[in-house]
Amino acid sequence: ALAVVMVLSFGLSAAAGPFTDVKDGDDYEAAINLLFSLEVLKGYEDGSYKAAGAYTREEFSKVLYVLMTGKDDGGAMYLGASPFPDVDAGRWSAGYITWAVNAGIVNGREDGLFHPTDVVKYAEAAKMLIVAMGYSNTMYTYPYGFIDKASTLGLFEDLKNYSTFGDANRGTVAQMAYNALFAEAPRFGTYTSKEGDNTTTRTKTVIEGAFGVIRSDGS
Repeated sequence: ALAVVMVLSFGLSAAAGPFTDVKDGDDYEAAINLLFSLEVLKGYEDGSYKAAGAYTREEFSKVLYVLMTGKDDGGAMYLGASPFPDVDAGRWSAGYITWAVNAGIVNGREDGLFHPTDVVKYAEAAKMLIVAMGYSNTMYTYPYGFIDKASTLGLFEDLKNYSTFGDANRGTVAQMAYNALFAEAPRFGTYTSKEGDNTTTRTKTVIEGAFGVIRSDGS
């Protein structure tokens, strides 16, 4: 309910229908359209989104960057760096991946490489989202500790046909990112609201911290 109120109150309705292959009532339609309006997700040159297709690890790094910073500037502050031997400094995704490394979100795999074109797995997506949101990189074990935390935060709500080590498709990634928008994210700190003699302190959500959307009650 809070998600719906916030979205409608600030004109971020997902009803615009920007993609030719995402129709009213389709799985993940609301998530895809809202994230498009926030410029977190983009489609293909033919106007499609291809929800059943895959997200690679480098593509997911870009999704995370825009989701957590509220802007898509190519990771401007991190351009020119080569965070892994298999990620050239001039690669389109290098800025996003370097940001993720600096933020402690990604460490690469056991071979010391990032494998940017590998399809991201649900377990990997869950871990990266949790850490990007500001939760500890060491408090939870991989993969199931991060999976449990993601479940607690509601990041897997409304996902269909997924498994821990399965390939994360573009539709389910959109839904996970959408769910993250309305989850509390320590990355953005807390704020305090007061009503009469009652003072409440609450952790900001991603949509509040990254996109400046505030609660419809003004708090």
